[in-house]
Amino acid sequence: MSSLDSFAPGGIIRLSIVAGFEQIAENASEDEMIANLSKHNRKLVANLSMARDLVGKNGDNKTEGLMTTRIQIHEKHIWMLDSFLAS
Repeated sequence: MSSLDSFAPGGIIRLSIVAGFEQIAENASEDEMIANLSKHNRKLVANLSMARDLVGKNGDNKTEGLMTTRIQIHEKHIWMLDSFLAS
């Protein structure tokens, strides 16, 4: 138990459900898998942007910087995945 009186979600399937990421079929094509990764990276960027804005409003500059760095990383991933799909 934590100070919030609940356990952290565990397991990759449980974490994906909590995050709102639907599972892709095991027999999905290469392009479907890459498009799915791009879509989920976009969702991460949206969530990180909201978190960054919230902590920024509360003056937490270190966490805001961390969120900004993570956003940049996921935006790079999106660009690479989308570039692969466009080729």
